[in-house]
Amino acid sequence: MLSIHTIFEGGTSVVRMNRERKLNMLGGSMATSLAKKQNDPLYAKLIKAKRKYQSYKDMIQQKYGRRGAVSARRSIS
Repeated sequence: MLSIHTIFEGGTSVVRMNRERKLNMLGGSMATSLAKKQNDPLYAKLIKAKRKYQSYKDMIQQKYGRRGAVSARRSIS
């Protein structure tokens, strides 16, 4: 029998989730995979947007990465 609160380990963080939250998360994942299987144009737009986001994030990291690292070190110490 599953308890109401289960632990999900993703990467290095541990998140406590109840049944409703887990169902919402899995529902979104399943909807996305179904859209991919159906070759839905919305799925193609989603992937395109994700790639653009990553591209812009990389450009920002390249431009401000050193200053960001210095600020992070200062905030920790």
